[in-house]
Amino acid sequence: MNKEAEEKLRIAARVFNQTGEAIIVTDPSGIIQTVNSAFTEVTGFSFSEAVGKGANILKSG
Repeated sequence: MNKEAEEKLRIAARVFNQTGEAIIVTDPSGIIQTVNSAFTEVTGFSFSEAVGKGANILKSG
């Protein structure tokens, strides 16, 4: 990977980790791959509670 691509990845990672908005990344099947710290604060789910589960854990009721 070239230096420019590496720098873009670092910036994207910083935005993902530092934004105040909850972010959830799923695979095409809806299985959670990663979440940011704002997600854990907003939802109450820890990283380990969310990753590997279906995004439907967020449905209320």
